[in-house]
Amino acid sequence: MLAVAATAAFGAWAETWTDPDTGYTWTYQINGDTAEIYNGYRSTAISPKPTGAVTIPSTLGGKPVTSIGYCAFYWCSGLTSITIPDSVTSIEEEAFYNCSGLTGVTIPNSVTSIEWGTFFGCSGLTSVTIGNGVTSIRWSAFEGCSRIRDVTVPQYVLDSQIRNVFSSAYQSITNVAYSSVITNVGSSAFEGCHNLAQVVIPNGVTRIGERAFWQCRGLASVAIPDGVTSIGNYAFSGCSGLNKVKIPPSVKIIGLDAFRSCSNLKEVHISDFPAWCRISYGNVVSEANPLAQYTNGLYLNGEPLHGSIVLPDDVTEVAFCLFAGCSEITSVTIPDGVTRIGVSAFDDCIGLTEVHIKDLSAWCQISFEDSAANPLRYAHNLFHNDILITQLITTNDIASIKDYAFYMCNSITNVTIYDGVVSIGSYAFSGCSGLANVQVSDSF
Repeated sequence: MLAVAATAAFGAWAETWTDPDTGYTWTYQINGDTAEIYNGYRSTAISPKPTGAVTIPSTLGGKPVTSIGYCAFYWCSGLTSITIPDSVTSIEEEAFYNCSGLTGVTIPNSVTSIEWGTFFGCSGLTSVTIGNGVTSIRWSAFEGCSRIRDVTVPQYVLDSQIRNVFSSAYQSITNVAYSSVITNVGSSAFEGCHNLAQVVIPNGVTRIGERAFWQCRGLASVAIPDGVTSIGNYAFSGCSGLNKVKIPPSVKIIGLDAFRSCSNLKEVHISDFPAWCRISYGNVVSEANPLAQYTNGLYLNGEPLHGSIVLPDDVTEVAFCLFAGCSEITSVTIPDGVTRIGVSAFDDCIGLTEVHIKDLSAWCQISFEDSAANPLRYAHNLFHNDILITQLITTNDIASIKDYAFYMCNSITNVTIYDGVVSIGSYAFSGCSGLANVQVSDSF
């Protein structure tokens, strides 16, 4: 026969029930049509204090257990595993306070709130799964849980930031999985998770927020799924262990210094060359482009970008470091609509031998932001409508020649500048080692 009794608990009447299978006595109170495991101020609601694994009953007193009350398992240091039924919707303050033997916990999808200090001092916790129904986690819910390594979390936790939810463990977390559909990786979602070794950004994510993975030094590679359209400022800044990144064709914007200090980044992988050329960056000169400074070059469909490349006709600007380090490119065609080529856009493209254009006047008007912006620095040979330029003769529609326009264009041997040209920029013909003759009109 089951033992049931009534006692006074913290000013309210509580009842008890002894489980005939385990011998544990549960203290609870009835609140309308539901039951709460509860035994008053800092008093455990289970006796004797449990050891090993415990399963919380789904009903008590004929009512569904919807709440694990205040201090229900207070200082149950012998507790190693807890099974929470899916009738539970809330876990109250200090419910598992100092349950130092608890190694893992799965919070079911039915739970919507986790209160202040719920798992405070659970120093043995290494694994935590938070169900997709959670919409509120109060401050210090996992304070003192410094050994957590593996977490499974819903969108709410990413929005709240890992470092805020797991304040004692975020620098040591190594693996993250998801318990709900993830639509965005918000600002600072994983910021400071230094030991995060792997993370899957799931399909369905459309943006990666500012500082989302800032200082995640343990990340070695990251695949950004197709569908992501923007990567925020500093998103991967300080990810010094990152050696490979995949950028999908859906990405339109990469923010300021998104890949700053990614000092081990060696490979940037793309699958759509025109889409790569159209990406907009957060600053003219910043480490937004993952090719900046560190990599061995750009990989198209798994192979290093090589041979002849043709920029799309709708491209008007070639971004900072867009092809930096692409040493296997041999030829590049620049469309007439390009008006600016950013700093170091073709830096270290040492395999270049040809630059192709169709409109000489348009070429003369391009703003090259430094010498490595002009592919002629390495190619030395400029082709106009597939004919190598050796005799450069200005036409009536050329009013000026911008800085670096023919920098190190060794194929040119003769230059004739007619009336109409009013200015020639700095270094426009610098390094043209083949240049033997220059004729300039008297009116220039």
